[in-house]
Amino acid sequence: APISNLKSQISNPPICNLQSPICNPPSPLSPWPLQTQTLALLPKAEEFLKNSGLTPYSPLGKILFRMLRASFLDNAVFHDAATSPPESKDHFFALALTLIPPALVSLLLGLRFFSASSLGFCLASIISQALALFIAAATIQFLSSRWLQRPAPFQQIFRPLCYSLAPSILGVIPALGSLLSLWTIATSLLAIRISCNSTTQQSAILLLAGGCASLASSVLLSPLLFSLIR
Repeated sequence: APISNLKSQISNPPICNLQSPICNPPSPLSPWPLQTQTLALLPKAEEFLKNSGLTPYSPLGKILFRMLRASFLDNAVFHDAATSPPESKDHFFALALTLIPPALVSLLLGLRFFSASSLGFCLASIISQALALFIAAATIQFLSSRWLQRPAPFQQIFRPLCYSLAPSILGVIPALGSLLSLWTIATSLLAIRISCNSTTQQSAILLLAGGCASLASSVLLSPLLFSLIR
């Protein structure tokens, strides 16, 4: 597609949460040069999914195509997630598709025998990661309000972050998957940039703070969860 069309795809429409009087329309932000390159590859990736038998019109296909677009840094996915109506739960399904398959693959590859305790360990790991994301979103919301003076409802930040983890699904690929899942740094940075109406530099600070908070929560909560579920 022409470069002009790609740039129009990644323009930043205003964000206004439907359930809150707070509205923080983002200022006109120039797209990253990287986004132009990744979106140029998106049609081929979507065609691959379609050839695999998936369609964006089925419930599962719709979520998987959104996750794919988020992985290729499509602003529209994160904007739509930030402004979704309260009854929308698609982000929870996207989060589940991101966390559960890698955890199950790790379980099957790392254990010789299946047992209730191993399944409990897998479940505790999934819950721990979900809680860490929740705490990261809460930290980012707090700093956005207090530091940037840009209050935003929690869901406006949490939903885009759920989609920003989409590359983590590649964790099902041994060795290579862990390396490819590092792409979540870029997708998370974009999710925060859009949902918090922040610059790239401010978004990086918010991402670092949210990551530190989520890491601290994992260190504190994971042993407790493992002991309860074991």
